[in-house]
Amino acid sequence: VFVVFWFCCDYLSYVASRYFEPSGYDTEHTYTVSMDKNDEIEETPDDRYGNALLFKERLKNYPGIEKVCFSSGAMPYQGSTIRYGFVINDDSVYYNVLYREVTPEYFEVFRMNMDQGRIFNDAEITEDKGVAIISGDRYGFFSDNNNIGIPVQEVKQLKPGKSSTYSNLVVGVAGKQKCSVFDPYENTVYKPLPRNNYHCQSEIIIRVNPDADIDFQEKFTRDMKD
Repeated sequence: VFVVFWFCCDYLSYVASRYFEPSGYDTEHTYTVSMDKNDEIEETPDDRYGNALLFKERLKNYPGIEKVCFSSGAMPYQGSTIRYGFVINDDSVYYNVLYREVTPEYFEVFRMNMDQGRIFNDAEITEDKGVAIISGDRYGFFSDNNNIGIPVQEVKQLKPGKSSTYSNLVVGVAGKQKCSVFDPYENTVYKPLPRNNYHCQSEIIIRVNPDADIDFQEKFTRDMKD
């Protein structure tokens, strides 16, 4: 009986510790915005990108909305995940980690902490410079299930392969995050959302001022339809 009781207490303690520890994302007062594509309207890639910028500006000017971001494979707690392999600092070891394409406002929408460095800027996105932001595991390492890795502060560049001539300069280290309450903290690579994925069918997330977040969803939906 004592063994069973000890096991139950230990398990409940573990579950509680995982449930109440920070997730790395502040999703309170945030909403996703979905837009259906009208197949009768033909859009060039430039049209899709331009329309996304216009819609983003409209959202930014809507009363009560504080921040707007576009992303791909980056929605927390909704199974929106992509994984890629990278080698770090000219090493030859591949690390299979979460990969997310986001606009700079993503980190403000979810109020994510930056432990080191900075967020990539619009100029770096426009000029297609190879920049990235990374986050560490529970112990502050860049690792995966097969490799212990190194401290995230020591990761200076990422490459898709040892022989690749394209590299990503790591400009910042974000605070650790996890995809759901009971998931472990996992390494993530954040890259600027490329132009070809920047459109109105991307993931669109808004942060709303708490004072405006009263029946906001109903009012916003009605206004957007008009």
